[in-house]
Amino acid sequence: METLLNNFTPDSLRPCSNCKKKKVKCVGTAPSCTRCKKYGLSCDLSDNVLYSYSSIETIITQIKELEAILESKRVGSNSNLTTLGLPNNTEVTDESKTPESVHKEPETLDELSDEVGTLTTSGNDDLQGKYIGAATGSNFAKAFLKQMHLQKLDDLSNMSSSDFSGYDHVTSLGSTSCSPLPPYNVGKMSLNFYMDTVHPCYPVFVLKDFLEVFETCYKSPQSLTYHDKYMVFMVIAIGFERGEKDCEIAKHYNQYKPIEFYNTAFRYLEKTITNRSIDSLQELLLLMIWKLNTDVFKDDYGDFWYMGRYLIALAIELELHLTKNLENLSENKIELRKRLFWSSFLLERGNTVKYGRGLTIRMHNIEIGRPSMIKDDTFEFYATIDDRSDFVGTRNSFFKNYNVIHLTPCLLSIELYEIYGVLLETVYISRTKGSTPRLDMNTIIGYKTEIERSISSLLIRIESELPHTCLFYHELKIKSYIGSIILHRPSPSFPNPNDDLLMRKNVYLKLPPIQIIYSMMSPHHFKT
Repeated sequence: METLLNNFTPDSLRPCSNCKKKKVKCVGTAPSCTRCKKYGLSCDLSDNVLYSYSSIETIITQIKELEAILESKRVGSNSNLTTLGLPNNTEVTDESKTPESVHKEPETLDELSDEVGTLTTSGNDDLQGKYIGAATGSNFAKAFLKQMHLQKLDDLSNMSSSDFSGYDHVTSLGSTSCSPLPPYNVGKMSLNFYMDTVHPCYPVFVLKDFLEVFETCYKSPQSLTYHDKYMVFMVIAIGFERGEKDCEIAKHYNQYKPIEFYNTAFRYLEKTITNRSIDSLQELLLLMIWKLNTDVFKDDYGDFWYMGRYLIALAIELELHLTKNLENLSENKIELRKRLFWSSFLLERGNTVKYGRGLTIRMHNIEIGRPSMIKDDTFEFYATIDDRSDFVGTRNSFFKNYNVIHLTPCLLSIELYEIYGVLLETVYISRTKGSTPRLDMNTIIGYKTEIERSISSLLIRIESELPHTCLFYHELKIKSYIGSIILHRPSPSFPNPNDDLLMRKNVYLKLPPIQIIYSMMSPHHFKT
């Protein structure tokens, strides 16, 4: 067979397109002619090779002989073994039509995605004042991170295009089925993950108030409103989804899916969302938090921007940013107003940075204080309640991460996004090519130095106030570095990037802690 293949030459060979265009003689063998190989050109000589039927018939005869040999060797072997070839008269069974038998191109997400821009870190003076791309906000930082070949999820690098062929962002995870209230122990595990991975940054309720609703949902669900039921199911859905890497909660994934709890919650949302109230803002905040972690393939179409803008607009309409008319409200109600406003602020400001938009509200217009821990955010209030013994008995092991960091990630995030706001309104100003900067260069450099100092100070606080093995520690450090990357992005508005700073960000992001962010998704990984 080897001799046959060595002597198997084309019956007809037409010149490649490059030689034909230059009107020169095309000499050589496929896949590239001599001239194209010499000049490093792309040669299409293989497309112009022709064989007669008599030549192909020789190959077909050899193939049939080999198939006959394989068939004879297959007889008597284990029937479960996969054959290497099938003779023409062999019937293809259903077992042979498995998905593994279909050839798939080894495509990856990197091959499916489009680059937003290219980061230039050279000190070439020719870059000064030149427009280098349309990437705005943290989309530029995303392009910077992409060049380091980081993956958001552990298993994305093993996926191909066929894995996303049936993806529908309307149904998020591709399911329309609903799930009833899970067993109490499963619901409590989901709540545990929610409190440890979401609540410290986005506190959309007071702990005591929600736990009372959570308990009532299991004891007397008919007494709850649609809003209360929505809150319980959304928290379970988010917690269940955030805890997917935990071995304990993963045991229940065959029976329960996060999307099914979300679908159940959404049915209650449809009955209550028409009212513009604090309840509806609370509902939309949970919806936004759900989508931030599940719509990972549809996050660049502006939906998050519009939803975030609506959240902060509704919060302003409800006057949650003001301190008036608070005299007759309880401590819990006042604290809830603070938390709902600042959660809306964080979600909206994050989208503002991502899409390079203008600010909706500035810090000097905000009168309400920052979120804070109150008595009803601890387990102390359970000490006198006998029917809460299940929580009381496990309070030392329940909410491990939350009991250590409380609302510190939220407070640090507010400071970080305040710095982002200054950056967007001074140094980083999106504008068209050729237009004149609003600020002179000295003023821009002054703001740039001040912002650098603020980010450095915040990084010191992150180091000292959060456990280094905590998820929020790494998230906030990376968000701070993203601010520095945006600050040093070369553009017509401010100087060339600081090469040393960008290299330091590169070094940090390549260190092992970056991998912790996506593996430490369960409280048993949080070591304090």
